Amino acid sequence: MFDLSEYGLTDEPIISQSIVAGADVVTFSGDKLLGGTQSGLIVGRRDVVEYIRKHPLYRALRVDKLIYAALEATLEAYRKETFLQEIPVLKMLSATNAEMMKRTADFADNLREKLAKNSALKFEIIEGNSVVGGGSAPDVQPVTTLLALKHGKFFGQQTGRKTARHKSARYHKNFGRKGFARSADGFRRGRERIA
Repeated sequence: MFDLSEYGLTDEPIISQSIVAGADVVTFSGDKLLGGTQSGLIVGRRDVVEYIRKHPLYRALRVDKLIYAALEATLEAYRKETFLQEIPVLKMLSATNAEMMKRTADFADNLREKLAKNSALKFEIIEGNSVVGGGSAPDVQPVTTLLALKHGKFFGQQTGRKTARHKSARYHKNFGRKGFARSADGFRRGRERIA
């Protein structure tokens, strides 16, 4: 819907530009980078879209009123130009490094408080890369802030599994796209990339 190149997504065509360039039809996902509900959208020349609507498969692939309502709310955020504040995936993509550092530090403080002083889990805030992922941006890996984990008794994936079971780890849903926990094995690799 808008140019995402400022956020490292340089290979994503802008839908309106594809139409202006002469494409009869453009199809795209309603979730992924649009940030709406899972759906597929078809836009383009009215006569072509109407032809598609008359195809027998259209009835099997149509969506219900809830999907339309959710999609309408997403598109309304674009119309009002509040999409960077309202749509979670875009809010996360547009977060600054300072915002991510604060989120990571807040998460670390929360985790430290929940685990108490006698925990063998140690962690450190480090610089690294995140992954936007999916079919939309499989190769985009923006710079981010990471929380590296190290445990006195467990190594690698064991640390991740034990930490994920702890109820404070569920705090991550508000943590954002750029922050995630890394096990002790990744700790060293992350440091080597920074150096």
